Amino acid sequence: MKWTLAGLVLLVGFAFLSGCGQRKGSYTFEMTLDETLDQYVHAVKRPHLDLTVDPPAGIKGMEGLEASRIWFSSLVLGNYHECYALAVVDGPEGMRVVLDQNLDRDFSNDAAYPFDPYSEGSPYYLSDTLVIHYNVDTGGESCTVERKIYFIAKWSEEDRWVRYEFIGHRVGRFDHLDGEPFGFIFFDADYNGYYDHRDVLVIDTNRDGVVDGNRNSVERYLMSEPFMLGDRPCRVLGINSRGVRLSLMPYDGSFVPRDRLEVGEEAPGFTLKDLSGNEVSLDQHAGKTILLSFWASGCGGCVAEFPQLVKIAAEYADQDVVLFTVTYDSDMEQLSAFLEKNGYDCLVAIDDRDSGTTGPLYQVGPIPTLFLIDSAGRITYKHVGYEPGDEEELRKEIEKALPRISCQSE
Repeated sequence: MKWTLAGLVLLVGFAFLSGCGQRKGSYTFEMTLDETLDQYVHAVKRPHLDLTVDPPAGIKGMEGLEASRIWFSSLVLGNYHECYALAVVDGPEGMRVVLDQNLDRDFSNDAAYPFDPYSEGSPYYLSDTLVIHYNVDTGGESCTVERKIYFIAKWSEEDRWVRYEFIGHRVGRFDHLDGEPFGFIFFDADYNGYYDHRDVLVIDTNRDGVVDGNRNSVERYLMSEPFMLGDRPCRVLGINSRGVRLSLMPYDGSFVPRDRLEVGEEAPGFTLKDLSGNEVSLDQHAGKTILLSFWASGCGGCVAEFPQLVKIAAEYADQDVVLFTVTYDSDMEQLSAFLEKNGYDCLVAIDDRDSGTTGPLYQVGPIPTLFLIDSAGRITYKHVGYEPGDEEELRKEIEKALPRISCQSE
């Protein structure tokens, strides 16, 4: 998913620091919290909270929760590691979450925030937004941070979990480095409530006004990674733990700048295993037109798109069009049941979403993601997501990609 930065009001500043502990040649930039950026940036570690029926030690005020069932957990935020007791309540008023926001170990003076289902009959629930305050050490000084947060739960007899999301990311611009500024977003990727070397910097490196924070994006960098700003190699020197200042310095080490995988380029080759454990590769289909789909059977858009791809591949089978799918399923029983139930008999290769090889190769972010590869091995089309009717556009792209046979009269 991507964001357009045009129109954002960024209260950013630039300062060249030649002393005060800064290294020579380093630059410091101001950042602000922008809560209008509510789209998703892939987290390094998605924070699922462990649930237990045993209340935390010393907690009071449970008698006022009016619950038939209560599960407990805790939320640790800030580099002081302040621990907030949390209760998920199932009672006459429905599902609610209660957080000990003032850290007094007493639920009786804390508000209960309702959980609403995503849709009727859905096992997934979303809480109202609440404001939380916690302390952060900013280099010897304590500072109180205010953040908006909400909770997401999956609640069924078979599976129960709760996780949380912050609202908003730190945003700014790298000014005065190489012509036009580079917009960027700094993301608390491990959700610990402060900014450090484990977090993620997403930079509009091509200055197209769009910042791509998806996994495998060429604009997404860990704090330790060098990157290019125009023709300047740079790296992060330091980050304020509140996320209000970020320092850069020139990078003089060796590294290979990232290239975008664009339409018109050669499709990278790879080898995976299918459901039977046999090795399969793109090279086995050299000379054919390939529909390369990245998907998972637990993804709603993927499940909607899949029968359309199977149908289209069958329509063009006599013109050497093949469907090559790469699944990111972790539950093989669920995957096999989906394929068997629908009678799908097509090539399904298996890869890991986080540690596999194909995601980085093809810079796969959200799924489904579809590539069309022509008989010469070039990418001619890429599409992310699925909406009804997308298949008509795909048919047109296939027609353009198919090799043309010229007929000459004698």
